Amino acid sequence: MRRYTRAGFVGLVVLAAASSACEKKAVESSSPTVAPPEPAPVASTAAPGRVNPRDVSGNYKILSAANPGGGGGYSGTVAITKQGDHYQLVWTIGDDPPYRGVGLVMGQVFGVGWGLGDAYGVAIYKVSGGSLDGRWATSRSQGRAGTEKLSGPAGLNGTYQITEGKDGDALQPYTGTVTIKPSGKVYQVTWTLPSESYSGVGILDGEIFSVGWGSAGKGAGAVMYEVGETLDGKWAQPDGTALGSEVLGKL
Repeated sequence: MRRYTRAGFVGLVVLAAASSACEKKAVESSSPTVAPPEPAPVASTAAPGRVNPRDVSGNYKILSAANPGGGGGYSGTVAITKQGDHYQLVWTIGDDPPYRGVGLVMGQVFGVGWGLGDAYGVAIYKVSGGSLDGRWATSRSQGRAGTEKLSGPAGLNGTYQITEGKDGDALQPYTGTVTIKPSGKVYQVTWTLPSESYSGVGILDGEIFSVGWGSAGKGAGAVMYEVGETLDGKWAQPDGTALGSEVLGKL
């Protein structure tokens, strides 16, 4: 079993902090001691509103955007909320119904699957030749993530065996195949499991492959943001072949 019938697994967001303290000892001397000058304060290099790659939650403004193929633009806001291992997103764009998504972080990449309903998910993989090592979450996940490893031909083109798949809730294993096909600037992705099937659209950036997916026949859109001063994204519609763009600035 997989996806909507299971609680999902999301982008691992590792919060680590390290602190250190050092003590200064006074040195006695028979001659007068001259105190060293106070060091000049170091200016912070962090820009106001900079996105933390370890926690991308917050409220954002759409600074610029274009629909796939460069057709038109749009404006609005995006709310990103951390929920356990993953993130929930809500886009507010004009009078449109809210768009909702679920996201995972992998390194400096924030991958998102989005839809208009409540049945969609995201999978994000690190690609190494014909091996894909990934994590996934659904819109119905309760803060937990699943894992999935695929093995197949290099080049993201062909049929891949699910060599290891685990549910984020009960960690129940599952098996099946995943078909990946290049389609314009994106990839069409189909999961075939013993009693379920899903379809989605994927975006590749370097060694990171992010897929938005939904139940077969419905699919879901995908967004891949690069985390930096802003969230600099590219996105695809279900069954699309072109990419749009979207840049978010933190409020």
